[in-house]
Parts: sequence; C-alpha cells; structure tokens
Amino acid sequence: MNYGSNKQRSLYFTAPQFIKEAIATVYGMQQRRIRYGNSFREALALLRDTEYRSNGELQEQQHRQAVTFIDQALKDTEYYRNHPEYSARWQARDISQLPVLRKEQVRSHVSEFYSDQHSTMPHRRQHTSGTTGKSLIFPIALPCFQREYAFRAFHYSWVGVDILKHEPVAFCQGEANLYRVHKGTVIPEMS
Repeated sequence: MNYGSNKQRSLYFTAPQFIKEAIATVYGMQQRRIRYGNSFREALALLRDTEYRSNGELQEQQHRQAVTFIDQALKDTEYYRNHPEYSARWQARDISQLPVLRKEQVRSHVSEFYSDQHSTMPHRRQHTSGTTGKSLIFPIALPCFQREYAFRAFHYSWVGVDILKHEPVAFCQGEANLYRVHKGTVIPEMS
C-alpha cells in the first residue's frame, strides 16, 4: 500500500494478513465509487456516442470545448489574470497563438493555476511521473478524474474488457513495458 499518511501505511504494513485484506477490500470499494461515478458514466456515454462521428464533427466539437475551456481558464485562474498577454493573444480564438507553458513555469506558480472554484470542488491530488527528475503535484477535480477513467474504460472496451462488470483483470506496469492480463491472456500495450 503506497497511499494514505505515513501512520496509515505503517498501520497497514504491521497489521495481520486478514486485516490487510479487509483494508484492501474497503480501499478498493472506495476507489471504485470515486472512479466510476456520474461524471464517469456521462463521459463514457459521450465517448460511445461520438465514436463513429466524422472527423469534421469531432474537430468542431473539440474546437468548441477548447474555446470554452480556455475562456474559463483565462477568467478563473490567477496566473492568467496576472499575465494579460494570454488574453490578448486569445482574441483571435487561435490556440496556436497562445504561448506554450513550460513545466518550470507551472511548478513555480502551481497554486496560481487553480481555478477560483478549486476550494469548493471535490478533488484529488495527482502527480506527474517525474521522468524529468521531479514530479509535479496538483489537484484534479473529481469530475475530471472520473472522465479520465471513462477514457480508460472506453479504450479497454476495444479489446473486450468491461471495467464495470467486475471481470478479473490485472495491469502490470514496469519502467518500460505495460502488460494487460485478461481472461488468462497476457497482452503487451503501448506505454
């Protein structure tokens, strides 16, 4: 167990096996409720609905969503309010005109990128992998977290795995390779 506080991890590792199993079961049930809530189901339905739309339709939808997202970010985050050049460049509604943010800019101003609604939204703390030497820790709103799991579930459905059916599936991830085990078959995946 790599989650929770130091005290929680210590309790877990020193507990008898049957207690560890009970903790793992409860933890798994909690995670399942968190991952597969209403936003998950809505996003998965949208993915299924849009799977066979034309490229033109998908590009239009993507553009509308990007415009809405950027408008909201420019309005609701301290960093963009403090850097009016972003709003000035966004007047043309051309994403390519926006300056690219570097990881160090985000790292040194991370709390300025939080939405003004951050404190009132349920969220989880996430982190990047740290492949550049230092991971970035940031909050992610629960609906966004659930949408990520909808994308995963949609991806797995292409190879016959239904995450919601409680099928026994194991995911084994190493430094360079990721493998999926489904119904006794080991399938290498792109990492």
